[in-house]
Amino acid sequence: MNSIAELVSAYQAEKIKLPALFEALGALPSLSADEHRAGVEWIGQEQAAGRIDPLIAKALLAKLATLQPGPASPDEDVTMVKPTTRRPPPPSADDEATRVAPPSRPPAPPLDEATVVKPASRPPQPPTDEATIVKPVSSAPLPPREGQITSHTGTQGTRQGMTGTSSSMGSQSSWQHIGDAEAADFVAVGSLLKGRFYLEREIGRGGMGVVYKARDERKVEARDRDPYVAVKVLNDEFRRHPDSLISLQRESRRSQQLAHDNIVRVYDFDKDRTIVFMTMEYVDGSDLKQLIREKAYNGMPLEQARPLIEGMARALSRAHAAGVVHSDFKPANVMVTREGVPKVFDFGIARAGKHMGDAVGEQTVFDAGTLGALTPAYASLEMIQGKDPVPSDDVYALGCVAFELLTGTHPYGKVSAEVAMREGRKPPPVKGLTKQQYKTLCASVAFRAEDRLKSATELVDGLRDVGLRERALPFLIYGVPAVLIVAGGVWGWVTWRHDHHVNEVIQRFTLTRPDRYASESQALQALDTLSDDDRKRIVVDQSDLIQKFLLSRIDAYWNPTEGRYDYAGTQKVFTLRDDLKLYSPALDIKRSEIEKQRNDLLNALDTQLSQQIGAGAIFENQPDNVVATLDKIRAIDPTSALLKNTELELKYDAAIGKSLDAGQVDQAATEFKLASRLFPDSTRIKQRGAQLDELGKALAAQQLAQQQAAQLQQQREQSLLSLSGLLDHPDNSDDWRNRAATAYQGAAKLLADDARLPAQAERLKQALAAQAAERQGAGDLDGAIAIAGFGVNLFPGDADLSSTRQKLLEQQNQLAQKAASEAQRNALAKRRVDDLLAKPLGTAVWLQDVSSALGTAREQMGVGAPAYAEVRGNVDASLIKLARERIAAGDLDEAQRIVQAGQRMDPAEAGYATVLAEVGAARSAAQARQQQQQVQAIAAARATLAGLAAKPLLTPDWQQAVASAMASLKGDTSPETTRTVGALATSIADVAASQADPQHLPQARLAVDFGLKYVPQSPRLLAESAKLDALQADLQAKAARDSADAEVKSRIESMRSAAAAADVGKASQSLARIKALQPDNPFLQNEGPKLLADAYLGLGQETFQKGRYEKAAEVLGQGLQVLGGNAQLRGAKARYDVVAAIMAAARQPTSTADYARLKQQLASVRRNDPKALAALESDMRIRGQLTGKTLEEQLDRVKPSAAAAPAPAPAPATPVEPTPAAEQGALPGRPVPIPRPGAPTPAQPGKVANVPSGPSGPDPCAKAGMAGTGKFCRDSFGTSYGPFMVVVPGAGGGRPYAMSRAEVSINEFNAFCRASGKCAAKSVSDPDLGNAPITNIPLSQAQAYARWLSDVSGFSYRLPTDAEWLNAASAGGRFKQAEDSNCVPPSAGGGDGSGALVSARGRSRNPWGLVNMTGNAWEWVVSGGSVAVRGGSYTSYWSDCSVGTQRSDGGSPQRDVGFRILREVK
Repeated sequence: MNSIAELVSAYQAEKIKLPALFEALGALPSLSADEHRAGVEWIGQEQAAGRIDPLIAKALLAKLATLQPGPASPDEDVTMVKPTTRRPPPPSADDEATRVAPPSRPPAPPLDEATVVKPASRPPQPPTDEATIVKPVSSAPLPPREGQITSHTGTQGTRQGMTGTSSSMGSQSSWQHIGDAEAADFVAVGSLLKGRFYLEREIGRGGMGVVYKARDERKVEARDRDPYVAVKVLNDEFRRHPDSLISLQRESRRSQQLAHDNIVRVYDFDKDRTIVFMTMEYVDGSDLKQLIREKAYNGMPLEQARPLIEGMARALSRAHAAGVVHSDFKPANVMVTREGVPKVFDFGIARAGKHMGDAVGEQTVFDAGTLGALTPAYASLEMIQGKDPVPSDDVYALGCVAFELLTGTHPYGKVSAEVAMREGRKPPPVKGLTKQQYKTLCASVAFRAEDRLKSATELVDGLRDVGLRERALPFLIYGVPAVLIVAGGVWGWVTWRHDHHVNEVIQRFTLTRPDRYASESQALQALDTLSDDDRKRIVVDQSDLIQKFLLSRIDAYWNPTEGRYDYAGTQKVFTLRDDLKLYSPALDIKRSEIEKQRNDLLNALDTQLSQQIGAGAIFENQPDNVVATLDKIRAIDPTSALLKNTELELKYDAAIGKSLDAGQVDQAATEFKLASRLFPDSTRIKQRGAQLDELGKALAAQQLAQQQAAQLQQQREQSLLSLSGLLDHPDNSDDWRNRAATAYQGAAKLLADDARLPAQAERLKQALAAQAAERQGAGDLDGAIAIAGFGVNLFPGDADLSSTRQKLLEQQNQLAQKAASEAQRNALAKRRVDDLLAKPLGTAVWLQDVSSALGTAREQMGVGAPAYAEVRGNVDASLIKLARERIAAGDLDEAQRIVQAGQRMDPAEAGYATVLAEVGAARSAAQARQQQQQVQAIAAARATLAGLAAKPLLTPDWQQAVASAMASLKGDTSPETTRTVGALATSIADVAASQADPQHLPQARLAVDFGLKYVPQSPRLLAESAKLDALQADLQAKAARDSADAEVKSRIESMRSAAAAADVGKASQSLARIKALQPDNPFLQNEGPKLLADAYLGLGQETFQKGRYEKAAEVLGQGLQVLGGNAQLRGAKARYDVVAAIMAAARQPTSTADYARLKQQLASVRRNDPKALAALESDMRIRGQLTGKTLEEQLDRVKPSAAAAPAPAPAPATPVEPTPAAEQGALPGRPVPIPRPGAPTPAQPGKVANVPSGPSGPDPCAKAGMAGTGKFCRDSFGTSYGPFMVVVPGAGGGRPYAMSRAEVSINEFNAFCRASGKCAAKSVSDPDLGNAPITNIPLSQAQAYARWLSDVSGFSYRLPTDAEWLNAASAGGRFKQAEDSNCVPPSAGGGDGSGALVSARGRSRNPWGLVNMTGNAWEWVVSGGSVAVRGGSYTSYWSDCSVGTQRSDGGSPQRDVGFRILREVK
């Protein structure tokens, strides 16, 4: 695949990408002239067929141009310097004196920055300043001198780096055409050159011309941050020398190669009519001449002047290396930026002047005829003598400038070198310079070339500060030959290393290398390691390689199909490209593609974001939420206004507030975290954060209490569950009983008031009794007693367990008695009592055991036995002692239980009564103390509460303290407590009142609710609660207003993104929604309509660039209907209309009258806005849509010949096939209102013009074969015509009738109003808008229009019936809806009134030839006494936009209701 067609076809088939296409083209060998011509023709054909984008086609043509073999002609390859001539000196007796021939008129006064044009017949006036003087041509060439550049003064011309005006480089004939013009065109501030460069202000003026600061409109359209250039408009003298213009053009082209940081870039040399101009880099600063006057009038130190001198020297060295000599270097030709960087300009356009040895000053002497120029004060002796320029000439000028910087004065007083040498002048001393530095500086301004420095680099090196070591180094080198050899080797090694490094920097751009540059920053760092010359050479020589690398980096950042949206990253790549000044059409195309994709993506994401916000999907746990959408927007444009969507911000604020109101602090914190990430600078969200902190502290205590209560309840349930589980599976073991006892005791503590506990206790008792019985039955009487005792200890008051244990003990005693003698039984009974008394436990089991043992002793020993009395006395003494110990310990209930048990054992013992009295006394004393403590506690609680009321902090600790105090005061109704509690309620109400603001409303509500919990009837708290309710209602109302404001702001941003993407539907919906929400919003007055106009302009431009000229004009017409008299839309529509008409005229014969009208229309459009039309023509030429240079030239190609006969007048009765031109009755693309029926002279109001009262011939609509074929007819009356009528078959084979082809238009209705005087004609801002349907009139006027047509035509016109309309609209049932119906499309929001009425032009027809039967405007139908409308309108939804849609109507004026008329056919 090696042909151009195959490569481009592969790209079209998406087999290769655009960068690969350009890479493959660059690899092709040189093309022959025939191959190049064939490739250009093929690309042109592909572009004309619409298969290649115009911008890509342009880039392909530029690429093909680089594949042509270089020209052989030296005039086309390099610039040959024509040897200049020398005027012989005048005769003089003194050889050292130069006499100037007397002028033919008195000498002019000294000039100040003026341009002096000298005729050839007059000798030059002595100039005194830096203006350019055009001088006569002289003769007698001089031979070239040593070192001069004879072959060329610039590098071989290429197109690298050019950002020209897209003009072709003029041939000699085109420049000759300019020279032959009688007068030059006028140019001044405000002029627009080439439809592109707008001259904003004059920034300089000299002998060659005027320099302007200009705005590049193409850069403005591309949103370039720096759209300014400098434009030098050459003076009229150049126009008379075409050869000079050609040379200047060639030199400018070569100057473009001098890419350097200290050189002002030359972009292009071009012409606009007879205006010749150059475009250059615009430098924001001042020239060196002004700097010397302001800052160096007494000279400046070398350290301060060094950067300027070195920068200028580098610029001259770069030019000299490229073979270019400046020849007119001076302070006025050096610009110094605000950062202090010098930039030299006017390279390569100045050439050696003629003999001006007597000239003085800074004025440039210039010969436009031979391109000779010099400034005597800065010209070397050889230049003044007329010799060809060499680099040492610029060194002389640089030395003069250096002297001015260091001393403030010219070294020779600004006289020419010839005069200074003749007068023996010497350079002045310079303070601060060493002898060597001063010697070098003087050598730079030596008069003779052999004594002068040969390069600017020598001057820089000589002015360097040289240290002792460096000064001694040459002597060491000269003394050691071996060192020379080593130095040579080192030099060779350094050279090899440098070349190797440069090659490595280049090769790492190769995408297939493993160590290729990982990023553009890494590539820039590598390039920064090179010298300026190496870097610029790489950019020029390896542009294709660098382009591939940059395209790959762009793809790494931006590839929407693969989910890469890093727009900021692409801008870094484009910034690197701009810094490198890399010429690349492919990158230009890529940048345009990315900008369009970005705008479209942002617009689509804005729509998606609005839908997600409307659906409430704002959190990450919701499907299809806004977070991912915002992340995409942030990746595309981190500064996008869509990221500050106020409506979304308000949604987050409301969600956080709702969570806080519900006490869901954790959820509110999660929502706040997300909102803070998305809106870090939102004051509203930050306030919610403060609320969250404060409220979190207040709710923490409540939540802790709730958690504790929940935990307690959980523990209660768990304890009950554990006890129930043990009882469900009883085990007759000590472990089970211990676990059951522990579970029961735990449950008893937690479930003391629970009704379920007694049932579980009863189950446990039954289980213990069963286990005791089981042990008893097994003969384990001790075990049974132990189990029963375990139960008695666990349930001390249970009689059943006590009885069971007592019986077991008796059984045990009985068994013991049977097994021993009486003495043993007595001793055993006594020992058993003694053992129990030895360990006085006091438990119920212990008391029971003591009672049992005492009973056994009584039975064994006898009541009256002394031994029993002793045992009983021991028991009484032990129990009384134990009871008194319990009294001392404060356990009065236990003491009383012990005494009562003792009384049961020995009722006769008086000591028990005494102890009972002691228990009673102790109990009374304890009650007295308790009452006293209670009184003291109430007083303390009251004091605590008073202190808390005095400082109502409402913190969790404060609330806990209040709760504790109120618990202590529970049940106390004393006046003191009532007053204290009332004071607490008042203090809480005061705090709530102080916090009754939107920010602290939740805290205030919590405070009031807390107070009402303890003081529910407090009037102050109830009043504050009512205030907070009112504030809450106000906040809700404000939230609704804020929501509307937020939606308006969101809609405004949506409209901006829609306007950028030319999304008219979305922009219209947004504007309508804003109008509905806030009809008085200032946005609706200014920016809103402008953005909508921008959207229409953008959509119209896209449509126009696709070659759909009439459709583009229709789009703008719709915009005019929506926006009214918008000047931009009207102007753009006028331009599109005239283009559409001219393009349509090229497709069919044009009459002389039509041509004249088109010519007049085009002239009017150009006169109204020449700048805009010129820009449109330029864009059309770039895209290949305009084959001529201008629209006038395009129109002249369809100009009818003089012999052509005038077009015959159309026969009104002849039916014809409708065409867009025929529909309008005028030129294609140009709407012309239908003239009113009647006489040519205007009719008076209330009178009908003289017209025939009936048809003057056969019915033009009754011809055979017309019905149902789409052909139309018209009635004529006088010199006017009625509307186009389409004949349709009658329903069910009935009689045919004619229906107006479209709705009655504004123009047609206005004709009725003007002729009859029965209504006021409606004015329209644009003639084409008059072809839209007439609406907003009553039914009576529509019927009056039909009657008027009947009167003036003689045929019967009326409104159709419902059946007649439906039959015609549906084409006998075969048609339902037009594909291009002017309705709300399915993809739009619909129904917001954002559409507009359109004309019938370009709309699709139904099978019978009727237009706009569905949508656009409802149409009246009248059946008997009923009135209805049919077909839907532009405000109807797509589903309602059909021929079957109908609704009843009252005939009142409505903005979307019109009518069409029916005419009966004879």
